[in-house]
Amino acid sequence: MGSLRLLALPIGMVCFSSKLQDPVPLTEYYSQTLKDYKGLKWNEITPANAAPMLRVQHLESSRFKDLVRCGYPFIVEDCVQDAELQEMPCAEYSRRFPTEYMKAEYAGTDYVTLADPTWWSEQKPQASARKHLSRGKPLSGPYVWHVKDETQEEATKPELASIFPVPYFLNGSVLNSHEARDSFEMWFVLENGGSQAHADSYCETTISLQLRGRKTWRLGAFPNISNAFQPYHFLDGQIYKHDDLWRPEHEEIVLPGQCVVFPMGYVHETYVPEGEGGDDGCSVATTFQFQEPQPVFLWKNFLARWGLSHYAREEPCLERMVPYVLLGTHRGASRVTPKLRQKAFVLADVDGDGRVTQEE
Repeated sequence: MGSLRLLALPIGMVCFSSKLQDPVPLTEYYSQTLKDYKGLKWNEITPANAAPMLRVQHLESSRFKDLVRCGYPFIVEDCVQDAELQEMPCAEYSRRFPTEYMKAEYAGTDYVTLADPTWWSEQKPQASARKHLSRGKPLSGPYVWHVKDETQEEATKPELASIFPVPYFLNGSVLNSHEARDSFEMWFVLENGGSQAHADSYCETTISLQLRGRKTWRLGAFPNISNAFQPYHFLDGQIYKHDDLWRPEHEEIVLPGQCVVFPMGYVHETYVPEGEGGDDGCSVATTFQFQEPQPVFLWKNFLARWGLSHYAREEPCLERMVPYVLLGTHRGASRVTPKLRQKAFVLADVDGDGRVTQEE
């Protein structure tokens, strides 16, 4: 990700010596990605020349928290194993939840009923984009079921939540495991289908867990916008209009049981090629968010672009950041005593010279 040095807010009356600069190579938190960074054009990137995405197994809590705080995108290869939903084909959702509805992307209609057997058995190409992974081939859009907040039957969400496979590295936090079961969506993609490049609206870090079929992902950092006149919100396919902004870094294949963890702002597109949809040709994935930790270093180091983007203009993301700046909530900030501020400053001022430098 193009890098940003951000002025830390002053604690008490002491001014910091840092200056706002964008972009500057920042290795303190991003050496892991910058050392392999390759921002490539859409028609140049391949799995062979893309920056390798971090892949992990047996993810320990401390490593997980470090990666999330820094805003690294990564793949957990042992995200779930032998989950009941991995054995559940698309047709079974149609049979068990016939009264439910889901969004049909790129189909020209807002919603389809799960009872309709054609959504999981017939490819319906409705869109095309030469800058997508499909290289302009007619693309069937995904079917997105917002189980989290759009179900017709009261029993539907609890039934699915009861068998929802929360990744093991979230189970150490009651808050995270609850958020996963509460915020999940189901994504169904037939072969020759996928999502065009977009940046989600979520302020939180997102996990996409592949349950059935194989899916190819392409990801790139949120563009380094520097003024209010540049594009700042990227819905599906919109970034393709701007060659200078769509600079993907990673291209990876995600297998069943693996998950992609990516922070707010990462532009991503997906594709399920012919023969990669699983036994029935209909891939299944689920996406969800979690609450802790927050990507505080990502917020800090790239705050300029967040402030110019839809994350500040249209979403409440800056409000999420405020407690971390003010050592508490809006309400509690006024109760942060000068003594506490001074203590925090002393901890940061390692060499005791009365300033907090970039190195510190």
